Amino acid sequence: LEIAAGAVGTTELADGAVTSAKIADDAVTPLKIDAAIAGTGIARSAAGVLSVDGTGITGDGDITSSDLTVGGDADALLGDVTLEIAAGAVGTTELADGAVTSAKIADDAVTPLKIDAAIAGTGIARSAAGVLSVDGTGITGDGDITSSDLTVGGDADALLGDVTLEIAAGAVGTTELADDAVTSAKILDGTIASGDIADDAVTPLKIDAAIAGTGLTRSAAGVLSVDGTGITGDGDITSSDLTVGGDADALLGDVTLEIAAGAVGTTELADGAVTSAKIADDAVTPLKIDAAIAGTGIARSAAGVLSVDGTGITGDGDITSSDLTVGGDADALLGDVTLEIAAGAVGTTELADDAVTSAKILDGTIASGDIADDAVTPLKIDAALAGTGLTRSAAGVLSVDGTGITGDGDITSSDLTVGGDADALLGDVTLEIAAGAVGTTELADGAVTSAKILDGTIASGDIADDAVTPLKIDAALAGTGLTRSAAGVLSVDGTGITGDGDITSSDLTVGGD
Repeated sequence: LEIAAGAVGTTELADGAVTSAKIADDAVTPLKIDAAIAGTGIARSAAGVLSVDGTGITGDGDITSSDLTVGGDADALLGDVTLEIAAGAVGTTELADGAVTSAKIADDAVTPLKIDAAIAGTGIARSAAGVLSVDGTGITGDGDITSSDLTVGGDADALLGDVTLEIAAGAVGTTELADDAVTSAKILDGTIASGDIADDAVTPLKIDAAIAGTGLTRSAAGVLSVDGTGITGDGDITSSDLTVGGDADALLGDVTLEIAAGAVGTTELADGAVTSAKIADDAVTPLKIDAAIAGTGIARSAAGVLSVDGTGITGDGDITSSDLTVGGDADALLGDVTLEIAAGAVGTTELADDAVTSAKILDGTIASGDIADDAVTPLKIDAALAGTGLTRSAAGVLSVDGTGITGDGDITSSDLTVGGDADALLGDVTLEIAAGAVGTTELADGAVTSAKILDGTIASGDIADDAVTPLKIDAALAGTGLTRSAAGVLSVDGTGITGDGDITSSDLTVGGD
């Protein structure tokens, strides 16, 4: 049952029923207040608005301060007063914590001594003047200077100490040498070996002309040619490894040479001469491979076959997880490892959408706090919920079905006139407030607004003493010379008052304002 809007009038209100709590804020407009409220120094207009009348007020105090420079009206009443913060008045006490931001500090204002000495940590020294310097004696480096080409000496960890660098023997190769950097003066006499000279690097003119002896001629370009007219052969070409054929004395005639089968042994083969292309597929059997190839974690059988030996290997990492319980091999190397989901590790992120079915939920474990607001939609609720007097739609929505309900009581009231359905069940019922039925108890706090009060009907006897608190009075009451606080309290505002009369006397000398 609810009282209809506008149903409570003067007749329904009992005397004294409207207490302070029943009056809405700002409901008591200026004209609702007795004109007698305007006392000394306050004037009331025809609209009921109160204004300060400065001609009837005399100030009795001054504004003084040890931190502010005060100027203006001598007695600080309704006149202009100037306040300025005195130089040096703001100290540590006046500054709030965190009040001095970066923008408040002038450039270069934070001198070294202004900074806490604690700023100087490891490797930093602070002088008496607050200046910070690097102190190498207090720092230990965590890296070394190393080089495959340079010999490094000096400071062990290469930090702020002297470091010596020398080119290591054999470190300067072709890449390091600039073109034409090696002159004759740089070559030690007698040190150039055949292997140091590139193919075709020694051109004819580089060779001394004296090289052309018996049977050779040398052209102006340094080219050597055989002069057969000056040569007489005196020997034969023979070999135990080669089959020799042709010129009998092997002088300037055709000679055929073929390597005899089985003639090339270890001695004949140059180091590195047998490349991959020279080795037939499947020619390198296990026993052909040096046993030294089997290092840590590898075993070699008598037949030369290599196998992994897990007993000789130690892993250097673990299998860890914040969501899984890990068990088994300590370092997770070649041993059995067990992984189990840790208790509480599966959260919303880990669960796929629709992963939790009814079968996954333990009966009776879902609490109210587990269900999000509005998460249980109509179709989520068992249709059996709809009992007598309720119907359930295809969408799961429940509705009252009055045809299946029989009422067993009547609506009666000492304050309301009841009419309509006899047993007040789903039928029309008419309710009207009886005259004088609404008292203080029936009125909600703040229910009586200005619009609800018939102008001119609230008599002084209707209002309880002290019932009209400051906030019950319309803010419009504060006119010229008055201000109204958030609590509704009226105060004199001297800035808005201008006096319009003089004090004169034929018997007195008048001075001042």
